[in-house]
Amino acid sequence: MSVRLYVAGVAFLAVAVAAVPSGAQDCTLQITDVQAVAEGDELMRLVVTGTAAECRRVAVGLTCVRQAGRLEAAVVSGGWRVEFQTADLKQGNCVCEGRMAVEAKCLDEGRSCAASTRRNIDCEAAPASFEYAAKFVCGRADGGLAAPGRYFTTVNVHNPATSVVHLRKKVAVALAGQRPGPVSPYVEGRLEPDQAFAVECGEIARLAGSGGALVEGFLVIQSPAALDIVAVYTGAGRDGTVSTLAVERVPLRRRPPAQAALRPAEGGRALAERLRLERGGPEKEIKIYDGTRVRPGDAPWMVAFVDADRRDQVTCGGALVHPEWVLTAGHCGVRPAEDLAIVGQVELGSAASAAGIDLVCPGPVESDLALVHLGTPSTMRPLAVEARDAPAKLVGESMRIYGWGLTEDGYRSPHLLHADVEVISESECRQALEGVSTICPGCFCGWDREGIRDACLWDSGGPGVVGVVPPSAAAQAGVISRSAGCGQKPGMYAFVPGWQEWIEKTISGSAGTGGTLACAGGAS
Repeated sequence: MSVRLYVAGVAFLAVAVAAVPSGAQDCTLQITDVQAVAEGDELMRLVVTGTAAECRRVAVGLTCVRQAGRLEAAVVSGGWRVEFQTADLKQGNCVCEGRMAVEAKCLDEGRSCAASTRRNIDCEAAPASFEYAAKFVCGRADGGLAAPGRYFTTVNVHNPATSVVHLRKKVAVALAGQRPGPVSPYVEGRLEPDQAFAVECGEIARLAGSGGALVEGFLVIQSPAALDIVAVYTGAGRDGTVSTLAVERVPLRRRPPAQAALRPAEGGRALAERLRLERGGPEKEIKIYDGTRVRPGDAPWMVAFVDADRRDQVTCGGALVHPEWVLTAGHCGVRPAEDLAIVGQVELGSAASAAGIDLVCPGPVESDLALVHLGTPSTMRPLAVEARDAPAKLVGESMRIYGWGLTEDGYRSPHLLHADVEVISESECRQALEGVSTICPGCFCGWDREGIRDACLWDSGGPGVVGVVPPSAAAQAGVISRSAGCGQKPGMYAFVPGWQEWIEKTISGSAGTGGTLACAGGAS
């Protein structure tokens, strides 16, 4: 059982974890609860509590992409508690798109319960939220800024999806001068598939408490799915003549996906279904944030990592850089036993052929890269690595990103999509991210300044490719690493050419003796 709370813009999830005894004879050790606080995709704090009998001191370790930390705690009245702070989580590269495990051991000398108690935890993101703000003008004007007459606004709201949408609306009144106006409480509503309703001046006046006086402001509507919203503005002059002043389609006021939260892994499944999204109705093409469908054969090196028993649910992307090796993001946390790799296909599903994974080699700590070894070599053409050795040499160039992740309408795409962004300078990126995020170590930035093209959830690990025309000239410059609010700010990409020596060393040096594989340099 879990309870999700949202406090001051921070997602807080209390996860009830089933007690797991260590199996020891003379003492018992249990992890009973895990709690996490996250801001966006960044984990800020993780608290682990448990119980112990016949044990006076415990050690608790946290592992994400790599070891995040090890804390010790005294057992008091049969219970213990440790708290991992932001520095610990960053050390382990713990982010909302990754996987984590907590492990507890008894430190008492001579206790046979020193065997560990371990719980796997997956990170999930809540569904995206959509917000619209429709301008309204309602009531009688006797002159001044508005021409004499009576003004009307009707906001028409339509649900284009194939499932029920629960929404809410409120009114924010605008006053002249610097003084802000009142904001009404939210009013809940629902729309069946293809239903519509109209919000007219009578309802707006009731929410605003304005009576018949002229009132201006915004009708704010929030929904878990994209809506069609059109505002119609009409006016009647003193002579009674009615005319339509304007008809406007209300644009989506983009909001980042809801804050991240943690939950216990179920049956060892790889992220199970981190975001349950019903496929809605007509969207503005289902896109990687304003992307375009990839044609079969145009990206033969593209790889989708999926849960072994859910081949239509992509957890991360990657790129084939060798017939047996895939380059992806380190924070994806690909697991040999439970994930599969689908190479060179644009449509996913139960019929998609997939390769097993027999080795994952994490990259250097600051790289956010990992190399994944396929159990079966691929016959697809690998993607070359870009030759330019510094991000500054790419500034101003167009880079194409690929993925099956969250789209601008809040749905995951069942079809591989691509979008083009421009590589920008470090100084421009820092300025754009100021107060929002910082550039991740070893990363460079790409941005669609005038639009919303960007990577989002589940696009992580996918390639950033330059020189896509002709396709034979394509080379990988980046790996999708982070998004500072999908479609709103520059995206961050691990710079692949900077790690080419590690890539080549890992590929050439990881073939062990006697058919046994081992990561070059000892990583595993």
